[in-house]
Amino acid sequence: MSEQRLKEKERPEELIRAEKLIDDAKVNEAHELLNNFEKKEGLTLHEKVSSHLLRADLLFQQGQYRECLTLSEETYKLSLKLGKNIHSVDCLILMARSLWWLGKADEILDLITQAEELLKNILHILSLSRMKREAYFLYLKGIFHTGSQLNIDLGIKYMKQSLELGEKSNFKRLNALVLRVLAYNTALYKGDIEQGFEYITKAVQVARESNNKFTFAQCILNLGVIYEYKGDWERAINIYKECLSVYEELDNKERMGVAFNNIAYIYDDFVGDYDRAIKYIEKSLKVYSEDINYVYSGERLYEAITIALKKSDHERAKNYLHHLEQMKNQVKSKRIEIIYRISKAIILKKSSRFRDTVKAEKILKHILEEKIAFATILSQKKEENNISK
Repeated sequence: MSEQRLKEKERPEELIRAEKLIDDAKVNEAHELLNNFEKKEGLTLHEKVSSHLLRADLLFQQGQYRECLTLSEETYKLSLKLGKNIHSVDCLILMARSLWWLGKADEILDLITQAEELLKNILHILSLSRMKREAYFLYLKGIFHTGSQLNIDLGIKYMKQSLELGEKSNFKRLNALVLRVLAYNTALYKGDIEQGFEYITKAVQVARESNNKFTFAQCILNLGVIYEYKGDWERAINIYKECLSVYEELDNKERMGVAFNNIAYIYDDFVGDYDRAIKYIEKSLKVYSEDINYVYSGERLYEAITIALKKSDHERAKNYLHHLEQMKNQVKSKRIEIIYRISKAIILKKSSRFRDTVKAEKILKHILEEKIAFATILSQKKEENNISK
């Protein structure tokens, strides 16, 4: 969040260098520099809060959302000692973004409202700084409505308003991410692939100008998705591999898991190369553990089961199901429980034993009676994975 820091002339040299390291995805060097800075004697409260915000932003770019949330909450409490200040607003923004990725969408609107009220009461602030935060509020509202599929049109409207403010304040990192989401939603929900392609092409350009590697990787990830929609799967795979190189630099296992998953999907559905599909879905499972997000891990296990069955590898499919059963028993999630039941049913249906087929039909019948739209549940995964948050 480079535009949201102190003016260059007021910022310690260490924080300027740390931010450059973060932009360049040099995460170990950035953490070390911030550690050393925070150990210095005589730091002002303002400097401590600024350093913590930089570290929280770095944790977010690394996909460490729980850690980012915890640090943002701690920094918010610390920032309140400064009185009404812009850093408190930035903490609330980071908290909202982290909560979204952690699957706690219902909590973010309250945080946005809190941040909006706080910003209104900060009188001595440059208009550009105010516009940048307002652009972020609109962006967060946009992803809330589009990502939750509550009101796609309203979400897109918020995104366009965010982009207008962001362009006025030259907030390139956010502008790129807004364009990225607009591209995805325009292509997916509006069915306008060409308009989506225009948005994502511009997003990649703006992301490159932002000089932030994470933002660039996020944008080209969705460029790959748009190429999938256009049927150019070979180019999509090459783009996903380019994303991986950046995510590996950041040690962002969550995003690595998404890229591996997207590649597996192409080899499965587009190419019919189930050996490669299994290879990449297992890579996704390896890096994207339930510690990051158990729901997405469960959905990847479901995909792995379907691919294994296409390979007629029933033992592998049963092993995946066993892992899924363990997850179901641990997390007590309705969504995971449904995924497990469907997965069990499709394995049973592949059995040569009549009674297994009967069991499968019984499971599927019960799910239909419960009026559970399983296809809707699983279709959400790619939207949620690829939408920028």
